[in-house]
Amino acid sequence: MKNLKVSHKVFEKHILAGIFPIFKKVGRTSAKTLEELKENLKQDLLSQGKINEEDFCNHLKLGHGGVLDIDAEGVLVVATFHSCRSLPALLSGTKSYHAVAILGVETDTDNASGKALKEMPYDHITLDKLERCLKDYKGYIWQKPPLYSSLKVCGKRASDLARLGQNVDIEPREVYAESVECTSFTAPKFEIRVQCGGGFYVRSLIRDIGRGLGTCAHTSELLRTSQGPFTLSDCLQEHQWTVGNVNDSIQRHAWKVKKYLDSVFSTYRKRIDDW
Repeated sequence: MKNLKVSHKVFEKHILAGIFPIFKKVGRTSAKTLEELKENLKQDLLSQGKINEEDFCNHLKLGHGGVLDIDAEGVLVVATFHSCRSLPALLSGTKSYHAVAILGVETDTDNASGKALKEMPYDHITLDKLERCLKDYKGYIWQKPPLYSSLKVCGKRASDLARLGQNVDIEPREVYAESVECTSFTAPKFEIRVQCGGGFYVRSLIRDIGRGLGTCAHTSELLRTSQGPFTLSDCLQEHQWTVGNVNDSIQRHAWKVKKYLDSVFSTYRKRIDDW
């Protein structure tokens, strides 16, 4: 127990407690990205002689504010030490995405990495029909999450159960989309910009849009462009994952993180009072 306290103190002397954004690349899970960030910070401190190898026993506490799919990229919000307590506010908060979709093919993962389940014609789809369809997915809607997702079913990830060939039944749930806009349409490809709340799956949205148009569709590219108070321009790229840059990012964004969290908690208190 004594060594655990020492390890925490070693890191807290060099790394600030706070919240900052990094850029997650395609092909890595959010957890793996966090591990790589932690390793970079460890190596940075070791190279400066600020810690010893034995000090680093996974006691550098990091957390992220919401899973970004392995095939997606973009803003991943990270917190250090006791600031991890604020991550649920970011998990349930506003996020924005840019997605590229392909009409005519539906997959078991609802994205391009999955197995094709069915193919359907899409030559009847026009931009006007697509834009009218998108109106049905604004506001509060019921959405069934993808079969391959990080959601827990009977204590296990749905994706893990699906890979084992087990039948997984995920109940639809209510989610919220502030806006869903088409930014490009050249069949079979279309692109959309989405602003939504927590628990929203863009993969499910595109799957349902395909079905709503009388065909099918899957997501081919997904980019998270913002989360909470952070945008892509705020993110630390992998080559910038150093202790100095992390501390600078935490300090530089502290004011807008506080403003955002105050707004979230104020809205929550108002809902409780109204209820």
